[in-house]
Amino acid sequence: MQLELYASAKFDSVTVHLNFSPRPSQFGNRAATSVWAREHYVMWQQKPDEGNGLFVRLGRFMPVFGLRLAEHPTYTRRFGGVPLYGDTYGLHVAYMAPKFEAHATGFLEDPLISPVVHDTGGAVYTEYRVTERFQVGAEAMITRSDDDKKFRYGATAKLHIPEAKLLLQTEFQFYNQVINTT
Repeated sequence: MQLELYASAKFDSVTVHLNFSPRPSQFGNRAATSVWAREHYVMWQQKPDEGNGLFVRLGRFMPVFGLRLAEHPTYTRRFGGVPLYGDTYGLHVAYMAPKFEAHATGFLEDPLISPVVHDTGGAVYTEYRVTERFQVGAEAMITRSDDDKKFRYGATAKLHIPEAKLLLQTEFQFYNQVINTT
């Protein structure tokens, strides 16, 4: 599991977010890579006192895609395009409203350290709240590296049953990997 220390500072409509944590060190560079800031970004929010409106984020973070589960060993997180330590540098634009949300993230391979994911690409995710208890989403991610191109398309669904204190979630994903043979 991960151990992390988070800090953020809010200045009207701008928030600076930073975390520190231990990380698996790189071979040949152990001293400089055993601690890192896995996530660090600056975010602008259109309506700083609300959870709605336009959001723009720039820095190092996980692309918004799929169910965004905290448990890194779950299948949809581990093999679904957002593995543990898969954070990367990117630009994220989102629009949040009471009935829906839409996210678009462009990202590139980490140029500073040897990353877990060696991909550059983009991801989109939208979610529509059919009722207060039921939500459906659509997702797409396209990435490329020196070795391959990956195409992911899928759907999510969430059903909240407050009487039972239960949240049921599912994610279906089509995944196509084209391996470079040259």
